[in-house]
Amino acid sequence: MNLGDDIKAFLPKYLSEERVEDLFRELKQFPGNIDGRLYSSTQTEELLQGDVIDQLPIVLLPEERIELRSSLIVSNTCDISTENRRYVPAGAVYAPIIRLDKWKTLIENSRHIEGKPLTDYLRSIREQRVSSIFYLPTGQGIEHESLVLLDHLCNCSANHVVRKAKEGKGRIASLSNYGFYLLLFKLSMHFCRIQEGTQRS
Repeated sequence: MNLGDDIKAFLPKYLSEERVEDLFRELKQFPGNIDGRLYSSTQTEELLQGDVIDQLPIVLLPEERIELRSSLIVSNTCDISTENRRYVPAGAVYAPIIRLDKWKTLIENSRHIEGKPLTDYLRSIREQRVSSIFYLPTGQGIEHESLVLLDHLCNCSANHVVRKAKEGKGRIASLSNYGFYLLLFKLSMHFCRIQEGTQRS
């Protein structure tokens, strides 16, 4: 990625000058540094956007099945904070996670493969170039290369998600500043692409 100093205007203002420089350095190395650097070595008590939580309910439609899977929190940190008082209990939005090897098998068994070769597609995933997928390399509690499916969102009570994060394996991983910035960029690309090319009247 060819970044000029102008990108610093869009980096988080709450970070110290040293942390901003660290984040800028990481971004300049993208995509050659998509590895364990995506994860934080520390975890807070607070549930954070981008945390990976074990055993959240995933609704599979139209089969009307529910499975428990590891998932990545998509809701922003403030909206799911239990510290915030509100009239209606908050919900938490999250995206299911699937191992990359299982995803590859699903594609290989599909009769609807089109476009570029599978190896190119997998490389695009690993380089965070597929807008509907957030790639998770191995590291911290992530034992296998995995994918966050941003087009398969689910939700349930934020209180339930917070409880899940605190029990058993609970929270598997938290994103570093670098990983979180990549997630925000990916969410923006997937959900908020302003240049859609459609005239709206």
